[in-house]
Amino acid sequence: MPATPTDWIREIESRYAANTACQFLLHGNVRDVFWAAPTKAAEPVAVLGLQPGATAVAPAAAAPDFLDLDDFLVRRLLGAFSVVISLDLAHGIEVVRGSEALQGWAQLSTLKDLRNSPKEYLETLRQLFLFLNNRAVGERAPVHVAAIFNDAPLLVPNETSNLYFDLSACASLIRDWSRPREHTWFSLTTFLVADALNDLHPIVRNNPLAASITVPLPSEAELAVELGRLQERFATALGEFKERAPVLAKRLRGVTRYSLLGLLRHHAHAGTALTDAAVAAMRKAAVERDSNGLIEFVESPTTLDHYHGQPQLVAALRTDLKLFREGVVRAVPMGYLVTGPVGTGKTYLVNCVAGEAGVPVVVLKNFRDRWVGSSEGNLERIFRLIDALGQCIVFVDEADQTLGRRTGNDSSSDVNGRLYSMLAQFMGDGANRGRVLWMLATSRPDLVEVDLKRPGRIDRRLPVLPATTDDDAWALLRGIFARNQLVLPESRPADLAMPELLTAGAAASIASAIFRQSYLTQRPPVELLAEHLANYLPPVPLERIREQIRLAVEESSELSLLPPALAAKLRG
Repeated sequence: MPATPTDWIREIESRYAANTACQFLLHGNVRDVFWAAPTKAAEPVAVLGLQPGATAVAPAAAAPDFLDLDDFLVRRLLGAFSVVISLDLAHGIEVVRGSEALQGWAQLSTLKDLRNSPKEYLETLRQLFLFLNNRAVGERAPVHVAAIFNDAPLLVPNETSNLYFDLSACASLIRDWSRPREHTWFSLTTFLVADALNDLHPIVRNNPLAASITVPLPSEAELAVELGRLQERFATALGEFKERAPVLAKRLRGVTRYSLLGLLRHHAHAGTALTDAAVAAMRKAAVERDSNGLIEFVESPTTLDHYHGQPQLVAALRTDLKLFREGVVRAVPMGYLVTGPVGTGKTYLVNCVAGEAGVPVVVLKNFRDRWVGSSEGNLERIFRLIDALGQCIVFVDEADQTLGRRTGNDSSSDVNGRLYSMLAQFMGDGANRGRVLWMLATSRPDLVEVDLKRPGRIDRRLPVLPATTDDDAWALLRGIFARNQLVLPESRPADLAMPELLTAGAAASIASAIFRQSYLTQRPPVELLAEHLANYLPPVPLERIREQIRLAVEESSELSLLPPALAAKLRG
């Protein structure tokens, strides 16, 4: 099966052929493996070259396989280069191809002894490039050099302090190598590999002459192609999925090729076939691992059938989820702001949505880090994973704290502003409508930036309120008691006074206490409930609940989302 160039490879080829870039900042899914098409001896392959469409003779491959990014670049793109060099702090400078061109260079024998600092490595490379340039000019023989810098942030990390003079010098030198030179005899092309673009020094990252290239996670279509290539090799492990590659690819969206290969190798070694449960577990574990704990899948056994109270809210969500699954893009909101007092069940509502949505639901974890540039890099990883998941729902709890503000009064205000800008831009990207649905939960919607709450980012604001009438409170208690295998009569006893502004959290606490007493005494739950309510104190002061109700009602996008009695009162 022929290899199909992906968009990021085509972009490199196009930029190089047009002579608009000779330095490429590769970031994103750079720790994955990539398909290396089998080649025959003396078979020309498409590579970067001085002329568009240049080809070179590739070495014969013993067997088709997947390669790390640096090996993939050498085989897929760099066949026309006479010298290819790799640098990382673990292995130092390695001459991957063209060592004969370095014969006569005085420092060649000392390359393996370099272990002092990034500056020493880069200064040595500068001298090496100068040697090759002089030789090419003197001998009138073209020399085209490619250099791959693995783990580039270890060479030029995102550190802007003026105290680090050597670091700035390294970044300046790498930037200098990005200038396209119209030399007849010598050319230099560099590749800097980083997990996140924000991990690189600003001098390198913001260089307008360098081309920033995102290496994405494999798409559903690409995973289907890879599975087709692996059908024969892993026939036993694929089992029933052997002839259903598109189905398996859909279920594995968001995983790397490396994780896919690991799953297949594990089952091949054990002699077992993949099951739906194994695929689901692997995807959850792989995505959470690859995100470094920045996101977490919500696996919920509950649906909106389990949500008690506010049927108008449930009906609105069901309608939106149906449109979301059916891909009716224009009718689907970009996101929800779920507001209401503490303890009203905002997170539980999202869990019910997760059980009913039919698409992945992920929780955005704490992406803020103490190190310079790390928070921005974490957001890059999160966005990359969200893009790879396809249709999904992203849940942000305590949104007023997690999302931050546009500006701040502390020393981290610049970081907060950059993070806010990245989030606002991604949330407002119209291309994500019908593909990424945001759910932000907070009891303090007034602390969420107005710009984030505008239509086009958050189109619907859902008020999740406590029970405002005795009948609503009784219905809430009956539903939550039923979850605890406790039965209350359908009608509320006339002499049983309900707590004012009863929240779902308070009702769950009451049910837990009644279950314990009922188990120990075997008395009827309704009898125990009457005794319990006689001594009941609300867990949150009612004044605070009333204030948070006011905020939620003011934020509500529609009166029809409020409880009918409250909506009628507001209509006047």
